[in-house]
Amino acid sequence: MSRKGLSEMTLPMVRNRPTTLLTRRWDPYLELEGLYEQMNQLMTGIAGDMPIATPADIEETDDAFIVEIDLPGGKREDIQVEVHQRQLRVTGEIKERERKGILRRHNRPVGQFDYAVSVPGDIDPDRVDATLAHGVLTVHLTKASSSRPRHVEIKG
Repeated sequence: MSRKGLSEMTLPMVRNRPTTLLTRRWDPYLELEGLYEQMNQLMTGIAGDMPIATPADIEETDDAFIVEIDLPGGKREDIQVEVHQRQLRVTGEIKERERKGILRRHNRPVGQFDYAVSVPGDIDPDRVDATLAHGVLTVHLTKASSSRPRHVEIKG
């Protein structure tokens, strides 16, 4: 190949990138927020229309079972409480509240929920009370008289 043939060949040309690109300092909080959003999208895609999880505590006293369920934003008219034999079932919906501004982050659970638990003793269905205060539903399940512990006096 002659020198003339080599000079006629097309060679790739390197162009300089513009120096006017905005550079941003690395912010670990923004990186974590982006990761959090990606995980949230992934979990939403996996979960689909599954009911939201409701954290709860169950306490047993001598005469009752007390169930406390966290329902932040829940309203009394949107919650149903049912008792059947030894099982408590709480269902309902936590609705999205109306907003006036731009929602920058959405972490609070909204949607349908379904919580069920079986207690280890018989309960009196006529003596069940439920109260909702400060986002916590408290259900007081009075034990049936047959399942309450009874002290037996020893005779000599």
